[in-house]
Amino acid sequence: MRFCINNLFRSVKGHPKENAVILLNMVLCTMTVFILIQNYYFLKEHFDVVYGEDQIAQHYIINMSDEDFQAMLSDILNKSPMYYVGQKVNSEIADNPHLELYYLSKAELELSRFKDRERMRPFSYFNEDLFNFGKSMGKELECDFVSTMIVTDNADKVFNLKMSEGRFFDVGDRNTNDPDIAVPVILGNDYAGSFKVGDIIEMTGDKAIVIGILDDNMYMSAWGSVEYLDNQIMTLTYFPRDFNTDIDSYDYRKMEIFDSIYCDDTAIDVQKEINRITAENGYYTYEVQPTDGVEISETKDVSAKNVALIGLLALIVCIVCMCSLSSVLYNRTVQDRAVFCIYMCCGIPLWKINLSLIIEMVIFLGVSFFPTYALSIKEYGELLVPAWQILVFSGIIVLVSMLPVFKINRENNLDMLIRDKII
Repeated sequence: MRFCINNLFRSVKGHPKENAVILLNMVLCTMTVFILIQNYYFLKEHFDVVYGEDQIAQHYIINMSDEDFQAMLSDILNKSPMYYVGQKVNSEIADNPHLELYYLSKAELELSRFKDRERMRPFSYFNEDLFNFGKSMGKELECDFVSTMIVTDNADKVFNLKMSEGRFFDVGDRNTNDPDIAVPVILGNDYAGSFKVGDIIEMTGDKAIVIGILDDNMYMSAWGSVEYLDNQIMTLTYFPRDFNTDIDSYDYRKMEIFDSIYCDDTAIDVQKEINRITAENGYYTYEVQPTDGVEISETKDVSAKNVALIGLLALIVCIVCMCSLSSVLYNRTVQDRAVFCIYMCCGIPLWKINLSLIIEMVIFLGVSFFPTYALSIKEYGELLVPAWQILVFSGIIVLVSMLPVFKINRENNLDMLIRDKII
């Protein structure tokens, strides 16, 4: 150990310029490692937070320009050729096993429309704003309402709804404009104590039949918020119905304007898939916007590539630092070959010489860490990257940089000393 210490002092005193370059190189190398690791972790953490499994959007609303939307309404009304193109577009979207088209809307029914008002009263609410408005106008308005929600028959899949009893809607429940057939409805769990499956709800000019009751605390992620369904009446159509429309000419599809999409695969770029379908059919442009979470798009691919690139950049920069440090160490060792040959001729083993060099580099590595630590404290108030990671990565660079030094020291002997006329 005494030899290692003496050789360390000799090296420091004998090569002040080279050692200054080595120390500066290691300081810059350590700072570079710190910055790159920090950036990599920051990008990786941000990527995981934004695009994590629990953050990916599943529900999207479909937006159209006013001009396209009005044209679509005209197509539906007149059943123009574009109407059938729209049906094909909807069909192709529905054929994707991971996409579901749906719509939902809310409607408030006056309590007075129900024949058994007292039975429905516990599930109604009083609209105070409407009452005050009527009062200001000198009119007495109906202000007690029952909440209903018009949905599609796939709402159970779209919103993961569970039934406590009965069943959910199916395709056969759609075409219900026959006055002899009651409107199928599903009740929220608040109704469970007062209604059961098969009950008929009588209304003025219409009737509904209960086909199911939802589990407690069922909800929808709709309109950018959570909508609980315990006090809702769910149906596939507006009711009371208008029976002036001839049953034979009634087409429920004319009433269906899908304004939302559900995607159960977090890896699908929904906008890209919709663009492909509408473009292939020459239909109006659909712009989808997420209502829950973050939209998957090509931005995710770019972000993932950025994370990979910052890692690759860290590797390249570390290699450059390693080559620079190795070059300085190699040149300094060449200058010390005569000294090392004399050491070996005096019986100093090679491993002690190499150990003294390793101890010197470890000390330099420790010194080079403090400027990085000071920089991090000044800028961020803390060391954002664990110290052991900085030292490990920097230590690997130093160790690899010393491999040429170990190789040249292994060639040192008396024969080489005389042959090359070092002395």
